[in-house]
This record gives sequence, structure tokens and C-alpha cells, in this order.
Amino acid sequence: MEAISLKYRSFLMSLAVSVSVLIITLTAHKLLGAQEKTLEERVSNLEMLVSDLNSRLLQLEKQPSAKSTGGKAPNQNIPAGKVAWRTLQKDMTKAQVREILGEPRNIQMFGSFEIWSYKGSSRVDFDASGYVDGWSEP
Repeated sequence: MEAISLKYRSFLMSLAVSVSVLIITLTAHKLLGAQEKTLEERVSNLEMLVSDLNSRLLQLEKQPSAKSTGGKAPNQNIPAGKVAWRTLQKDMTKAQVREILGEPRNIQMFGSFEIWSYKGSSRVDFDASGYVDGWSEP
């Protein structure tokens, strides 16, 4: 009877070890799978960042250089805070303004007219059709 009990205990111990190894193996596999997904997401994010940086680089390369402006660097006498403002043009869309100046601090509606406020007293005025009508630089 005691021999059966020892065999049974041995079997249970062996079974417990096997189950433990199986649990550890499955947990490790699951963790590695999660890491692969995380790495794939990180690679995807980096690819999008590189694409965005390439687009920005192309835009910068399209800007006039000192050679094409007669030896003068473009915007050389314009304070850094006003360079973006000096690219505004009448009849620009809201999307174009947002791309140049970023998000406004405040948007006010006056009937069908709209005013976007930026730092200080700077602002952009839009007409009833939603196009730039005027602006006030910082």
C-alpha cells in the first residue's frame, strides 16, 4: 500500500513540475509576443516620424536660399517671432493659417466673422467665407 502511495506521490510531483514548466513556457511566449507587438508599434511610429521629417526637409529645401535671393538670406531683417506672420496672405484658408501659426489661443465669433487670437495682441481676422481678411502681428 505504501508503494502505491509513493508512486502516486511521485506521479503528482512529476505532474506538478510539468504543469509549472508549461505555465512558465506559456507566460514567456506571451511576454515575447507582447514585446514583438510593442517593437512593431515602435518601428511603425519611427517610420511615420521619418516620413514627416522627410516632408519637412523637402519644404525647407524649397525655400529660397541666399543665392536665389541675390545674396541676401530670406527674412534676414525680420525678427524670429514674426517670420511666420510675414508668410500670411489675404484669402488664405483656416487650415493654411493653422499650419503656419499653429492653434490659436482663442477663437471669437462676431456674426459671420471670426477672429483667432494668438500670443499678446496678435490675431488673424477671417471674413464671412472663412478666408483671411487681415491680421495683426505680434
